[in-house]
Amino acid sequence: MKLRKIFRKYPIPCCIAAALSVFLLLGAVSLIRRLLPDSVPSDLARQILNILWPLLLTLLLGYGWCYRKGDFGKTLLAGLFALILFSSTFLIRFGEAVMRDETSWKAASGICIGVLNILGIGFREETIFRGVIANDLGIAYGKTPRGVWKAVILSGLIFGLVHLTNIVSGVNPLRAVIQVVSACALGMYYTAIYFRGGNLWALVLIHCLTDAGGLFRSAFTMAATAAGVLNDISITGMIMIPVYIGITIFILRRSKMDAVIENLKQAETADRIE
Repeated sequence: MKLRKIFRKYPIPCCIAAALSVFLLLGAVSLIRRLLPDSVPSDLARQILNILWPLLLTLLLGYGWCYRKGDFGKTLLAGLFALILFSSTFLIRFGEAVMRDETSWKAASGICIGVLNILGIGFREETIFRGVIANDLGIAYGKTPRGVWKAVILSGLIFGLVHLTNIVSGVNPLRAVIQVVSACALGMYYTAIYFRGGNLWALVLIHCLTDAGGLFRSAFTMAATAAGVLNDISITGMIMIPVYIGITIFILRRSKMDAVIENLKQAETADRIE
């Protein structure tokens, strides 16, 4: 496939181009929002687009194999800290909302759209940033420990920089920059988890739990908008930066690097077969 050959020859610019496709997606979603009246069908159309866009892009680029490889349990084990942290965050947010008599819950249709939005973000970002970008960089550079780290750092940087698009959603520019830095660290952490276990669906689950906790108020209640929530959580993200980096270093420690390189070789084999 010609597109995939171009990705193999020019991994960094092609990965940046794939990430920029997120801008196109957000633009398309914004256009739908403006053209269609604010209603459940239009919200549903936007969420479906959030899922179909990355799926079609992945298949077009020849990365459909990323949905079939890897060990789900092993990947979850590598991401155990994230699984526990973000599950706990969601449960705490839910418990707080239930305990407050003044909590104003969204209607059932609004909650369903909120859940679809969380699922769509998790699927979209993991498909693009791990399924395509991390795999492409891992195959290109992951033959040595230094190359693995290069792939992890680059994928994290690309993941973080794309979060500047939150400014379009109304996030304070300074808070958006803070989110970019924290997202870079989180992106490195996610890529390290993926390189250890190789299962994309486990990362989608972890990512959805991350957003379920962070976006709980805007997804399930009338208390805040998504932009307001993102403004609020930027400080928390700053605090977590050294934690994410520290766990990334632990996941990619020297004793596990041979297994990581072997996983990336398996990805390259799957890519050739496809």
